Amino acid sequence: MPTNRTQAAKLLTKAELDLFDASAPAKARTLTGAQLKAKVDRARTLRDKARDQFKRQRLGSRSETGSKSGASGVANQRSQQKAHILDEVLERLQAAQAKAEAKGAAASKATRTSDRTKTHKAERAKVRKANRTEVKKATAKKVAKKTAATKTAAGKAPAKKASTKKVAAKKTTTKKATAKKATAKKATAKKATAKKATAKKTTATKATAKKTTAKKTAGNAVRGGAQKSSAGNPATGPAPGLFGISSLSPKAPVPIEPPGTSRSKKARTGYVSKKAKGVAQERHFAEAAGNKAILGHVGAANRRAQGKRDKR
Repeated sequence: MPTNRTQAAKLLTKAELDLFDASAPAKARTLTGAQLKAKVDRARTLRDKARDQFKRQRLGSRSETGSKSGASGVANQRSQQKAHILDEVLERLQAAQAKAEAKGAAASKATRTSDRTKTHKAERAKVRKANRTEVKKATAKKVAKKTAATKTAAGKAPAKKASTKKVAAKKTTTKKATAKKATAKKATAKKATAKKATAKKTTATKATAKKTTAKKTAGNAVRGGAQKSSAGNPATGPAPGLFGISSLSPKAPVPIEPPGTSRSKKARTGYVSKKAKGVAQERHFAEAAGNKAILGHVGAANRRAQGKRDKR
C-alpha cells in the first residue's frame, strides 16, 4: 500500500519531503527530462543511505537481542519505513522519466518524419513541375508539326486534283475512241453476216425450186406412159369409171413407180447417236462377261468355291 504525505512527513526531512512531493504524478508531468534525471539520482542516493543505516542498526542490535534479525519491539522500524518510502519515491520518478523520454522520442521522430515529408514533398513538386514543362514542350512540338503538315498537304492538294482531272479526261477520250471503233467493227461484221445469210437463203431456194421442178417433170412423164399403155391394151387396162376416168379395183396391184420417184422413206440402219452406240456396246460386253465362270478373289472363299462348281 503506498505511503501518503502525512505518514511521510513524520519520517522524512524537509529536503526529502520536497522530493516526495515532486514524485507525485501531477508534479512529475511538469518536469523536464533533465530535472527528472537529477531528482532520480537524488532519490537513489537517499534510498541507499536509508538502507545502509537500517542494516547497521540491525547488526548492532543483534548482539544485544541475541536474535539473528536483531528486532526487539519497535526498534529499527522507523529506519526501515524511511528506506521503504524513499524506494517508492525513486520508482515514481523513474516511471515519470521513462514516460518523458518516450514522449520526447516520439516528438523527435515526428519532427524528423515531418521534416522528411516536407523535403520529399518539395522534391516531388519540383519533379512534377519539370515533367509538366516537358509535356507542354512536347505537345507544342507535335502541334507545330501537325500545322506544318496540314499546310503542305493543302498546297499539294490542288496540284493533285489538277493531275487527276487531266488523267480522267485522257481516259474518257480513249474510252470514247475505243467505243467508236468497236461499234464500227460490229456494224461491219453484222453487214457481212447479213450478206452471207441472204446469199445462203437464195442458193437454198434455188436448189429447192430445181428439185420440185424435176419431181414434177418425172411425175408427168410417168402419168403419160401409164395413160398410153392403158389406151393401147384396153382388155388388160383398168375399166373406165365415172365421167370416163379410169379407176382401179381394190384387188388390182399397185403400179410400180420408176426408180428415183418413190415417196416412201428409206429405212435407217445403225445407231441413232454415238451415245446410244456406246450404251449398247457396254450392255453387250456386260452380258458377255456375266456368262463367264466366276473366278476366285482374295479373301472370298465362297466365290472361289462357286467358281470351281461353275467350271465343272
